Formats: sequence, structure tokens, C-alpha cells
Amino acid sequence: MSGLYGTIRGAYIDPQKDVEMFYFYRPNRSTTDEDFSKFKTLSVSNLVRSHADVGGGIEDVLPGMFNLRLPLDIFNDKGIYTVYIRPKEKMVHLQDVSVLADYPSIRGVVINKGDVDGVVDLTGYRVEYFDNTNEGAATRTDRAFIITSCNFCKPVWVTVNDNVNIPRRYQYSDSSSNMLFCTLTPCSYGDYSPNVAPNIGTGDPDKDLVAVVNTKFSPVMIEIEMVEHDAETITTMLEGDTIMDHDNAIMTHYNEDKEIYQQYDFYEQKNTLGEPLYTVKRKRENIEGGEDYDNII
Repeated sequence: MSGLYGTIRGAYIDPQKDVEMFYFYRPNRSTTDEDFSKFKTLSVSNLVRSHADVGGGIEDVLPGMFNLRLPLDIFNDKGIYTVYIRPKEKMVHLQDVSVLADYPSIRGVVINKGDVDGVVDLTGYRVEYFDNTNEGAATRTDRAFIITSCNFCKPVWVTVNDNVNIPRRYQYSDSSSNMLFCTLTPCSYGDYSPNVAPNIGTGDPDKDLVAVVNTKFSPVMIEIEMVEHDAETITTMLEGDTIMDHDNAIMTHYNEDKEIYQQYDFYEQKNTLGEPLYTVKRKRENIEGGEDYDNII
């Protein structure tokens, strides 16, 4: 249909740089044990990039598509595993909150390049603020902004001759700088409140703790339940071949390859008059190999 277009695309991400994964395990849904209440880190190496046979000498990576491996040293117990996959967060103390020397109407925050693992273009990243004014651990707030531009910068001191009372300002620099000047949105005065600008920080690194987060994908939560039986094993028990050895009181179930899958002692307990009291079906721990399917049939 002419005139229609889409804007959603698969993100091309590097798991080592862009992704964090966590998990926690609980043996059942009703457990209240504190040992099963906290998430643990899961290595992003368990995200395997997906490929497609596109031909023509074009890169065969499918953007946004990954396979999740479940390492046996972690996912090895029956129960429920919750896996949380989110964009990687970098905890940063803002070095300053200021304006550009030549354009004092442009406000921004200053970030040390080393604090964001050397990423030099943070455009599109989200900045989430913490409240660390109270004693104890800093708490995340709902205050968040999107970075609209990111450039190398260096500080300069100016004689204040305008209504912006900030003597230490910044100007764009070349790549030799370790500081990044990032403009945020929203950061300008609103029409409804022309005298108050959005609070993007105090300028005190000890107070301005933020999380710098990429926006390449939305967080994903996956619940995985590890069970003893799946559809295939249940089908084997319900529909697979079964042989009842009345002489030895052994019931044997076979898989589709006619191999012994499970064995049970199966017999009746009777009273002194020979009347049946109980029918017993008890799983055998020691498999009786003499119940081989081909030998019996």
C-alpha cells in the first residue's frame, strides 16, 4: 500500500557491550526461602547470535535475533528459573552540569569517557537519576532523560556577562579529550513554566549518580520451568509398547526404539483367603535386563 512504512527494526547489538543478564531459581512457586529470592548474574556469552542464509556476499547476521543457551551447571535442578535480559547499565557520577561557552542557552551534562567503557557516542542513550541524599544505598528515581547529542569537550572559564550565572563552561574539542558534553531532552524551559528548567543535575559529582543505559532494545523477562518429564516422555509412557511379565511381576515400558524406558514391580497383595487387598505398582531402581523387547516378542 503506497504511503505506508514501518520504523521498527531489529537492533544490531554486541552482547558484551550492550546486554546484561540475570536469573534466579526457586524450586516451586510457593517457596518463601530467602536463599531463592535474589537474582544472580548470568554470563552474556550464553546469548548466541543468529544467522541466516541470505547469499550474495551479504552479512548473514539476523539483527535482534539470538539463541539463549542454558548451561547445565546452572539450569540443572527441577523448578522455575526466571531470566531477565536488559540493556547494559553503566553507573556514572556526572562530572558537571553546565552550558556551552559560545551558546549559553544549550545546557548539558559532562561525563567521563572512561566511566562509560570508552563509548564516545552516547546519542540515544537514556540517563536515569538516583537519589543518594538519604543515608544508605542510593535509590533509583523516575527522573530520566534521553541524550540528544554527544561530543568531546574541554572546560573554559568565562567572565559572566549574561543571565546564565555559570563561570565554568565548556566548548567542543577534538578526540584528545576524556570528557563528553551530552545534551539531554527535555532540558529547556517549558512554556508552562518559563522560569524553571528541568533538573538534569546539581553539578556536584558526589550527588549526581546516574545510570547510562542504551536504548537498543526493551528489557525481556523469560520464565523457564525445568521438569522431569516432557511431552515425549509422557507420550512414551501413555502410548509406548508395554509388556507385563506375570511370572516375575514386572511391567516394562519401552521407547520408540524398543529400548527399556521404565520398569515397575506390579503385583497384588491378597489376604489369607486369596482375595486381593492391594494392587501395587512400584518403580524399580534396578532394571531387569532379561525383559528385553526383542527376546520376549
